[in-house]
Amino acid sequence: MLIARAAPPGSNQYVRLRRIAEAIGPGLDRSRPLQWLAIWSMVAAGIAFRSGQADRFVYWEWSGWLDGFLRIILATVIFYTGSLRTGLWRAGSVRLSVNDLILHTGYVCALFTIGAIGTDLSLSFTLGMVPYVMGFLGGLLVFQFPLELDREKGRWSVTIWEDRSLLLGLSSVLLGLSTYIGYQLDDPLSSTVSMVALPFSIVALIWPGHVRHFQRAQFYPLFIFSMFICVREPWFLVPLSIVFFGLRTMNYLRYGIVYPSFGVDHEDQ
Repeated sequence: MLIARAAPPGSNQYVRLRRIAEAIGPGLDRSRPLQWLAIWSMVAAGIAFRSGQADRFVYWEWSGWLDGFLRIILATVIFYTGSLRTGLWRAGSVRLSVNDLILHTGYVCALFTIGAIGTDLSLSFTLGMVPYVMGFLGGLLVFQFPLELDREKGRWSVTIWEDRSLLLGLSSVLLGLSTYIGYQLDDPLSSTVSMVALPFSIVALIWPGHVRHFQRAQFYPLFIFSMFICVREPWFLVPLSIVFFGLRTMNYLRYGIVYPSFGVDHEDQ
């Protein structure tokens, strides 16, 4: 990280920046910015879907950046004033019940619609949304195994291991169905992302005792999903980069860790 070179631990710069980070950190935590990555990605997926309906071969299109930012801002306001305060969106922090999964699915459909609204909301739109919702559910089931950081040891652990085979098996099936349905609907975004994400759930299913497989299965599919969206909507790289690198900097200053990260914990559980 560049911040680690500019302000190495123990330096005067690090101490000053850490005071600032600790002052604004609690307020930032309450807004749960890491969740914004998933929220924004579903809105941007709807935007990319709408672009694909207009032009099957749309690629690297910057012209809709203002409309895209406004839709993301709207979704963030809804998320903050609605789901955050009511506790609706709790993915990744607790084990969700069946009712919670249904509520999250409805919420994701609303987010996708916020992005896609403006296209013809007909049967083709409903069918087109199916592989995205299935892919989201497949990813959400992996988040049924919350990860917790031991800040003293700097290691991550899975806090709930129950029903591993069932949940990871369902995740794999849903991602497989998303791949097939997306292919049948000639949607390269949903089908390709689900196909690339599928091995992460399968690996975690086959070798469930390794926390690194859950780390990869939770972070990499979301990252891959976001990057594929950027192929059609490259302006989406801007808000993603702000949150991603902003959180890495805050966590480095507050806790001395690099998170979110592409790295994984190689110690077995």
